[in-house]
Amino acid sequence: MRDEIKRIITMVEEGKISSADATELIEAIEESDSQEATRRASAPYGDPPTNESEPIDSSQNQVGADTSSENARTEPQSNAHDSNQSSRPDHDAKQGDGTAGKDPFRALIDVIEGFGKEASQSVDWQEITQKVRSATKQGLDTVRDVVKEVGEGSFRFMVPGEHREIELPLSIPDGKKLRVENFSGSIHLQGDAEICEVVARADFKSDRNDPDAKSRADNYVLTIEESESEVVIKQPFLENASISLEIRVPKAIDAELKTESSAITVHEVNHLKATCRSGSVSVIHVLGSVDIGNISGSIRVAESFGQFVNLDSKSGSISLEGANGTVSLKTTSGSIEARGITSRAIGLDTVSGSLSLSMIGPSEGTTNLRSVSGNIAIILPDAANCAVSLSSISGKVACDIPLENRADEGKRLTGVVGTGEGKLDCSSVSGSVDVRMPIHQVTG
Repeated sequence: MRDEIKRIITMVEEGKISSADATELIEAIEESDSQEATRRASAPYGDPPTNESEPIDSSQNQVGADTSSENARTEPQSNAHDSNQSSRPDHDAKQGDGTAGKDPFRALIDVIEGFGKEASQSVDWQEITQKVRSATKQGLDTVRDVVKEVGEGSFRFMVPGEHREIELPLSIPDGKKLRVENFSGSIHLQGDAEICEVVARADFKSDRNDPDAKSRADNYVLTIEESESEVVIKQPFLENASISLEIRVPKAIDAELKTESSAITVHEVNHLKATCRSGSVSVIHVLGSVDIGNISGSIRVAESFGQFVNLDSKSGSISLEGANGTVSLKTTSGSIEARGITSRAIGLDTVSGSLSLSMIGPSEGTTNLRSVSGNIAIILPDAANCAVSLSSISGKVACDIPLENRADEGKRLTGVVGTGEGKLDCSSVSGSVDVRMPIHQVTG
């Protein structure tokens, strides 16, 4: 994973930028990398890079840069957008930090990191991320121009606007599914409430170019629709607005939830399908099946009792605690941790993240763990009955459990635990593979 992407995720955790804006930046970086790789592949042999070799002196692009000191901090300077100056809060910007010569995305992240939390929350990052996405299609030189604009403060500052809260009664007849789509904020579903209702909490921001936040708040309407098979709450994207939806129902229901980049949280549900681009997804107590897809946010599921659990995240971490159905957990660069698993079919797959699995019960099914560069760690239960196959091309392979017909070839280890009815197959290209017994079994 690019260092810039990790830094963007950190800024989301610190509250400097929203997960929606982070997604736009991450996708712009990945899109630029893909385009640059294509350009290199199609260029004549020996043709030197034409963009990334050109340095950016971000010390000249930082807001209010002072080159006299590497650690200097100052206020934003005036520019052609001084008409917005009265709405701009004071903020810090990193100065002269030696970013000259780095690619434009690194320089951009340096600039964003220089803002204080309060100031960064007032910046219209939507405007900036849209410019970055658009510039990416034209090449790195155009991205450099956007970085310069950001460094000079050529963007809008948002000011606190209006808040509105709407409560509506909700009825979900037996046999119907609840479908919720919110492209402007988060979704929270509580399935063991005493009442049945939906609460929308809407915040509208404004700036000098769009001062009428009160009018937009007054005109905001939440709609609920019902068809033969489902009840639908659909919140479209609203510019300069953040709308969280909290749904309370007195029983576990079938639900399908979707957000663009904000969090999804669920407590007590029957069957669940959830989709999110970059916000985190957290689910507790699922009676039925679970199917969750995420691009760059984390996924956490606890107490799953349904037929299957399918969790897929491109770069976020995955955590599953307690499951007895078929388990399929996949991620590209995030870690995966699964504990208290009694399933007969388990699959954990990652490219660069680590894998950790703790099983309970006889382990008589099929368990497969795959990683390219991440480490694999497994705790087998007391009564395990499975054939074991562990391998790594360049990593260490270890197993402290007594195995029948043990064969250790250095990079591949095989054997049988108990009756050997099930199958445990773990492999990594460069990571280590380690299988152990539960701690309470270790003696001496």
